[in-house]
Amino acid sequence: MTFFDLLYVVGGVLASLGGGVVIVYAFSSWLGRLWADRLMAKETAKHTQELERLRSDLRKVAFESEVRFSKLHEKRAEIIAELYSKLVVYVRSGENYLYGGHHDKKYEAYIESFKDLTVFLERSEIYFSDSLCKGLSDFVFKVKQHTDEKFVMQGYTPQTPAEIEESKKMLKSRWKAITEELPLLKKQLTDEFRSLLGVQQ
Repeated sequence: MTFFDLLYVVGGVLASLGGGVVIVYAFSSWLGRLWADRLMAKETAKHTQELERLRSDLRKVAFESEVRFSKLHEKRAEIIAELYSKLVVYVRSGENYLYGGHHDKKYEAYIESFKDLTVFLERSEIYFSDSLCKGLSDFVFKVKQHTDEKFVMQGYTPQTPAEIEESKKMLKSRWKAITEELPLLKKQLTDEFRSLLGVQQ
């Protein structure tokens, strides 16, 4: 065997080993990518499924919250409407007693409407702002003060100029409560009701 023959055999062995290395390297790279892609697809599917479950839970919670919120608004709207109705009855019965002459039945009707309104207001004040509750209470008790004054003073006729003047002041104060303070209170309640319903002011 000559040197060139030996060189040819060694070159062939090296070429076959190098080609095998290249083939093994190429095959392992392909297999690695395939395995990584499969792992990535599996993880992606798992995360997608988890994300969809979380989205579903969020939609469910949002829907439940919307239903509760809607029911609360509906309940509040009913309470405002009922309160407004009771307030109108109260004012009408108060006016009827204050300006319709003294009659026991008119006073009894007023007292009944007073009890009905105050009990209802106490039960449902949680649905209203503090300022509205205070405004309602102040107004209701102011009207009550005027009716009580009339009830206590029934049959009394002012004699002196000072008594006549005091009587005029009481009448003016009653008139102011009915004609000025009530409309402001009614507007506040109406605005709150409209706001609740989403009606533009």
